[in-house]
Amino acid sequence: WEPLKYYTHHIPGRKVNESEMYIEFPSKHLGAAGARIYILGADNEDSIRGLYFDGVIMDEYADMSREVWTTIVYPAIQDRDGYCFFIGTPKGPNHFYEIYKHAEKNPNWYCELFTVDKTGIFKQEKINGFKEEMSEVEFAQEFMCDFSQAAENDLFSAALLDKAFERE
Repeated sequence: WEPLKYYTHHIPGRKVNESEMYIEFPSKHLGAAGARIYILGADNEDSIRGLYFDGVIMDEYADMSREVWTTIVYPAIQDRDGYCFFIGTPKGPNHFYEIYKHAEKNPNWYCELFTVDKTGIFKQEKINGFKEEMSEVEFAQEFMCDFSQAAENDLFSAALLDKAFERE
């Protein structure tokens, strides 16, 4: 919320609504409401039911229930030909993994995976520091976007499950 307010503060006529956590941008049409960016939480799913969206960014989708996408967001973007971005940290074979695999195979979806070495955000010595401070699983998930790593408390990795489903 704070970065959104900071990076939009220079836009003339923008309005900030602190209680509902949205920023409204000026409209070209007199009397018309402008576009809004809302910050919404998925912890109370019912609070976002019944809304419509032009676009949604589902950040840390692995931490949400699958139904936030299937029963709330997906229907809410259909009538406006909206879009959705799924971003976050892999956490083994869960619904985020499933939607990633779906996107890889579907030509109507865009799918990209950005590992720490592809982004160029950190220098190698910083990456080496992360490796020293984190477990192998934590580093693989957080910085290598590795869905095949099971979480510390999972019994089976995504890679093992994929191999099992490939067998006849």
